[in-house]
Amino acid sequence: EESGDPSSGARIVLPKTRVFLHPEASMKHLLVHSGSRTKEVCVRSLQITQEEKSSYELLESRVGYAEDPSVVSATNASLSRVEVDVWQTGEETKTDMNHLSLLSTSTESSSASSGGAGITHELRTKGRLDYRGGEINQVAKMVA
Repeated sequence: EESGDPSSGARIVLPKTRVFLHPEASMKHLLVHSGSRTKEVCVRSLQITQEEKSSYELLESRVGYAEDPSVVSATNASLSRVEVDVWQTGEETKTDMNHLSLLSTSTESSSASSGGAGITHELRTKGRLDYRGGEINQVAKMVA
């Protein structure tokens, strides 16, 4: 879903992906994001449900940069967030997630907490392992 006033440049993007893996199924999922508009809010939701002996692999790559670094300010900041919800409903399930975010920074005002250049990126993960032998591995790196 996408909404916003085109004349103000503000935009909200709310993509949602739902994955249901049957017993012994496997899936490799690649997400690539690039760019960031001024005053943009993007909240991506991933919901993964896995039955026994299934495997899910996620590779997410994000490159964020301000379209016009000369107008970077707190009021023009953009927000990017990925919410991952993994529910393993069977034995011997495996989930591997790897996230890499490259965010440009303004030479005039760089902030490690905001990712610089008026871009804030968050990764939130929730996992539920209800059976023995379930495994979730996650690596997240951000370079600003």
